[in-house]
Amino acid sequence: MSPGHSNEPASTADTKNEDSSSSPSNRRRLPLELVHRIIHLLKNDKPNLSSLARVSKQFHQIVIPHLWKHFDIDPQMRYAIFNGKYAAAATGPLPYAFSEDNNNKHDCNGLSSQQSLNQIHYLSISYHPYSWCTDTSGSVSKCDPELFLDQEPGSSLPLKPVSLPNVEVLEFHSLRYGQLHHELLWPGQQSRVHGECRLLQAVKPRHIVVRRLLHESFFFNDINIPQSIWHHTQTLTIINSPSSLFDCDILKPFFGSQLDLSGLDSIVCIRPPFEPFNFAMLDVLSLCQFLDTHGSIHITIVDTFGPIPRWGRQDQLVVEPEDVQAELRKWLRRIMEDMSWKRDKIEARLINVEFVRLDKWMEQRSRWSDTFQEEELESWKGALDNKKEEGESG
Repeated sequence: MSPGHSNEPASTADTKNEDSSSSPSNRRRLPLELVHRIIHLLKNDKPNLSSLARVSKQFHQIVIPHLWKHFDIDPQMRYAIFNGKYAAAATGPLPYAFSEDNNNKHDCNGLSSQQSLNQIHYLSISYHPYSWCTDTSGSVSKCDPELFLDQEPGSSLPLKPVSLPNVEVLEFHSLRYGQLHHELLWPGQQSRVHGECRLLQAVKPRHIVVRRLLHESFFFNDINIPQSIWHHTQTLTIINSPSSLFDCDILKPFFGSQLDLSGLDSIVCIRPPFEPFNFAMLDVLSLCQFLDTHGSIHITIVDTFGPIPRWGRQDQLVVEPEDVQAELRKWLRRIMEDMSWKRDKIEARLINVEFVRLDKWMEQRSRWSDTFQEEELESWKGALDNKKEEGESG
């Protein structure tokens, strides 16, 4: 018999080569479509997704990218009276990813710490203690999923320098006093601390999102944020705080700053429907000052555009959204003329200012798909519909 020739019956060979889906183990698997449906329903439920990743290899392979894609770091400090200790709670995927033990695969859903961090595309970071991200004096090998670490007041949580090579979107959330960092002194008292945030040292985002500014300030050129993050940033999206668009020092820190904004193509300022409209003359003045020094950056103002007074006639209101947009453009032109700008400069700057109604902006998916989740915009749409119904009933 020649080498490689089998004397097994053809039916036996066919049985060995039959589709693997007929094997007992595969027959017990859920249909792939159903698995994806389950994960879709749980996509915002990180604790259950984390548990789901441990069910089987099939679930693990599908869940992991969803679990880590949007990483929300929210180490809000609270004081636990019952044990007299501070505790830093972290939301999103488990914080053991920052452990210096890169082989801690059990806690990282079967991945090493760095493999997990490589999955992150959207990094959301909140106001946090300075020591939380800067002290590298020790090592943390394992943390409870719900509680980052109990510490005595004044102690620090050691973290290694973090590599986040695939972050496309960097979101700043719930910032206070124009800072990303604070130093916790004792319950109820905080002080601002300047220092570069270690979590951002290696981040190279294409998009930066700023939301929920507190105490009406921000710090684009502050030492908290490494200037290197601007080298690759193309768009800056500002989701407005409960104050006027530009009166909260959002654009003012750019004036005369040494930031390298050569890669920044556009700034989008959005007022969600939950916020009242109060676009003021000071907003337009700040916008003109910004355009004077950064004329090549395209600025889009997204709003519902409620009534504003007519230029020079405070007793007359402009009501219709389209008319409000035209009136705001007139305000811009008048202020630029008062600033003695030449006609060519005025026209060039006005081309880079765009007013877009919020509902029209949401209809154009290409404007927001890189930086927003659909669920958030659905809530905005619901709020707009409610306002419309209230207006019609009134």
